[in-house]
Amino acid sequence: MLKIQFIKNRQQSRDSVNDIIRRIQSGDKLLKEKFIHDYRAFIIKSVSTTIGKFVEVENSEEYSIGLSAFNESIDCYNENLNANFFKFSDQVIRRKLYTFFNKQKKELKTLPFSHLEDCVPSFESKYLSISQSSLLHQIEMKDQYELFESRLAEFGISLEDLVESRPKHRDSMHQAIRIGKLLAEDDLLYRLLVTKKVVPMSELQKRIKVNHKAIEKNRKFIISVCLILNEGFDDIKEHIMEYVNMAARSKA
Repeated sequence: MLKIQFIKNRQQSRDSVNDIIRRIQSGDKLLKEKFIHDYRAFIIKSVSTTIGKFVEVENSEEYSIGLSAFNESIDCYNENLNANFFKFSDQVIRRKLYTFFNKQKKELKTLPFSHLEDCVPSFESKYLSISQSSLLHQIEMKDQYELFESRLAEFGISLEDLVESRPKHRDSMHQAIRIGKLLAEDDLLYRLLVTKKVVPMSELQKRIKVNHKAIEKNRKFIISVCLILNEGFDDIKEHIMEYVNMAARSKA
């Protein structure tokens, strides 16, 4: 009896949150501000879990990113596609933070080594411990794989689907990658893709001359390429493509 009541309470709580989000998406800005304020603890927990340490609210770029991602998740949430708002929001926050960290790594790589020596004399001893760096990289890779699989699932795609949908010919592969890159780089196309969970065909064809059937045939692969390029999965990009190519060859 208690178990049944607990399930009912969870369902009522979820329905209540979904009702609030529907009202916010209908234009209730004051309710949105209150909702964000009420769930600051959730944002802090999500950010802290992702970065592996407690995040301070004041003067924290990571918290600001988490706050922005939570705000975005309210706007993009679709209860018909995602059963739990907070699970969906946590994924959005993690994606945004991974994108931020990957951008930082790229910028760091562009600095000359002498710059690091001049500015931070203890850089190597403090940050480049082989064991610690390797461990952190492994954790990040694992998290990214799980997040990537979860993100694909939102579009009804699995890693096995990615192998099956891999274009067989080089020209088709290049075209699919080109379309995925366009979807990732065009804000409107990307927004339509992630909100409707389908390739925005009419808008896409305004920007590129491509056969409708070719897009539909390679839809899953195109969406996967778009997600890899746009959502901070840089560390697993080569591993994913290597997996796809090896699995495809083994099936041939």
